[in-house]
Parts: sequence; structure tokens; C-alpha cells
Amino acid sequence: MFATRQYHFGPLPDASWAVFFLGGLYLGGTRVFALFMVAAVAIDYIATEHLGVSTYCLSPAYVFLLPAYATLWLGGAVVARRWRRERPVRNGALAAVALTLSVSVCFLVSNGTFYWFGGRVPMPSLSGWVANLRDWYGYFLAVPCAYAAGAGLLRGLAERVAVPALPPAHAEPLAQGGPSQEVPSGTAARSTGGG
Repeated sequence: MFATRQYHFGPLPDASWAVFFLGGLYLGGTRVFALFMVAAVAIDYIATEHLGVSTYCLSPAYVFLLPAYATLWLGGAVVARRWRRERPVRNGALAAVALTLSVSVCFLVSNGTFYWFGGRVPMPSLSGWVANLRDWYGYFLAVPCAYAAGAGLLRGLAERVAVPALPPAHAEPLAQGGPSQEVPSGTAARSTGGG
């Protein structure tokens, strides 16, 4: 987020939306969300006050970024609660759906409030807003999806490298001296050593 937030359309597109979704997925918690919001505002302040970035996007609608970004965080947190390590395909599908939905809601909130309350459009109209949605939705959906997909691939690679392959679920657990032996019911296992 620090490296990309000041450039919506620069060499690397703004990763903030993906960062908030992934933050909800991997970190969760309202305190951490608050820290991320403070970081986003601080980056915007530094970029506009000290780095020459345009203040065009800083409008009365800026305050609506709080609920917009909260939808991204919540989308990630929902996936985290339903994550099952043994079901990677299901996890990926769930993450894709949650990301698409949360990005869509975030876009509607941020774009809608900027269009209607930002004071940048001289004569806002419903048809003008629909045209604006149509022009920008694809871009604002594709960027966080690309970043999240990259993060998912990196996580998958890291898990394959870091975690040794688990034995099949049907394999018998190994005891100290070999395969486990079933003890018939009603009999006690004999101790083989003194101690």
C-alpha cells in the first residue's frame, strides 16, 4: 500500500483495496483495520501535501472510504472464518466470490459518494453516474483481483515448500516400533518394559 497508493494509474496500480481485503483475511480484528485506515489516510496526506499528488480525490466524500474499506476487510474476514486447509479449491472459489462482492460494494460506495457528494461533477445525474460506473468498474475490479490472485499464488507456493506432504487420511499412524496394533476389547495392553 505504501508503494502504490499515491499512484492510481501509475507504473503499479493502487493496491489498497487488495491490501484491505487481504488484511481482513490474514490479520482480522477491528484494531488492525483501524491501523490500516490510519496508514491509508497518512499516505494520502503525505502524497498530497509533500509529494505533489493531486488533491482531486480528496473531497467531502473522502469520509465514505471508511465504510467502503470496511466492506473489503469484512469480505476477507468472512473467508478467513470459513477457510479449511484441506479444501484448497473451495477456499479459492470462496475467496474469489467474497473478493468480487466486497470490491463491488466498495466500488459502489466510494464511486457513488464521490460522484454525488464529492463536488467534482457540476451537474450529477443518474445516467451520468451509470456511465461513470460502466467506465470505471472493470478497472477497479481487475486491480484488486490481480493483486489478490498474486498473493494467493505466493501463499500456495509457500505452503508447498514449507509444509511436508501429509500422509493419506487412510494411512495408519505409526507407533514407536512400527504400525499400531489394535487391542481387542476387554483386554489390556501389556507393558513391555519395566519402569
